[in-house]
Order: sequence, then C-alpha cells, then structure tokens
Amino acid sequence: MKRSTYLSQLADAGYQKGALKLLAGGLLLSNLLLGAILLQASGKAEKTVVVPPDFQRSFWVSGEEVSPDYLEQMAVYYSGLILNYNPANLEYQTRQFLKFADPVAYGELSGKFADDVGKATRNQLSSAWFPQQVDIHGMTLELTGVQTLFVGKNITEQKQRRYRLELDKGAQQPLVRAFQEIPLPNGRDNTTTSNTE
Repeated sequence: MKRSTYLSQLADAGYQKGALKLLAGGLLLSNLLLGAILLQASGKAEKTVVVPPDFQRSFWVSGEEVSPDYLEQMAVYYSGLILNYNPANLEYQTRQFLKFADPVAYGELSGKFADDVGKATRNQLSSAWFPQQVDIHGMTLELTGVQTLFVGKNITEQKQRRYRLELDKGAQQPLVRAFQEIPLPNGRDNTTTSNTE
C-alpha cells in the first residue's frame, strides 16, 4: 500500500470520526434541551376546560386558580340548594349543601341550618330564590336576587336580598366557609309584596 493512499484514508477516517462526534454531540445537546423543556412543562399546572351539562358556560381550573365563571355558577348552585326549599325537601337540601361545606366551617353551618330546618318545618315555611347578580371578590361572592317567602301556600314576602358566600379552594370544587345575608347596597329595601293572609 502506498503511503499517500494510507495517509488519505487515515485523514478521511479522522474526518468521519470528527463528523460522528459532532453529530453525537448535537444529538446529546438536543436530548438535554428536550429534557429541560419537559421538566419545565411538568412544573406547570394543566389547564382543563370543562363544559358539564348542568352549567351554562364553559370554565377552567388551573392549579390553584379557577375561572370567575366557575365561581359564579357554583355560587348560584350553592345558593339554590339552601334558598329554594319547602318543608318536605329542606332537610335534603341542607344535607346536599353541607356536602360542600369546608370541614372547618361544617359545625357552625350545620348548627345554623339545623335551627332553620326546625323553624321551617314547624311553621310550614317555603322559599323560592331567583338570583339576579353575582359580584365576585376573589373567593368571596355576593349574590343579589329576589326571594319569595311562603307560609303554607300564601306568599308572605317577596323581597330583594343579598347574600355573601365565602369559598375556599377544595380538591374537587370550592368549599363553603360561610353563607349569610348581608344588607343591600345603600340600605335599599325592595319589598315588592307583603301579604299577611
């Protein structure tokens, strides 16, 4: 074999070896880059868009954040559970509402509603709640609507009322920390019917 052919093949092998090293280095770098992107993406919470049949609008939940639309719809649902009742279903409605109570507030809420259930059953009280507006302040929501109260079959009062619902982010859904009636803005009293038959 000629020395020039040998040196030429040796040089070609060196170039091939260098090209393969360069290619291997590029692949290693791309794998490291993909690994870094994967680690960064796994640290972010997944955003899930949910459209269940009971709700009117879609909403999202992402990590510790929830969309205002979700909070509004849950507030309307929770208020409906506790403000739409009659003597026959009030116990059931209260049990359903208390399923969404924050464990810290459960005792206080169940005690308050136990008194209300006894009073409503004794006096044959019923209520119909028609929400009109929900104001959202973080996890505190203020609901304004018209509440119609009945004794037996007679309407005793139809009045605009305002309720404050304080929520806490639970694992599956917001949990109720507090629910109470609050004064209307500017002290308005919008009694539309007062009938004491």
